[in-house]
Amino acid sequence: GVAGLSNYTDIDSLEQWESMPETERDERVQMSRDKLNSSGAHYVIDSIKDLPVVVEDINTRMRNGEKP
Repeated sequence: GVAGLSNYTDIDSLEQWESMPETERDERVQMSRDKLNSSGAHYVIDSIKDLPVVVEDINTRMRNGEKP
């Protein structure tokens, strides 16, 4: 799951996100991470920018015979 700006952060717009203090953004992203992890997400990233690392890990695991 993508924790940053997910539904779990309860943000309605980018403007709302940008006007929020950094500490509150961090708390909301952490809460989102926690919810995604507790609901069984195999991977949790903060942004789509982090996706290539996850794809590479999945590809490596599949090459090693795993079925992630």
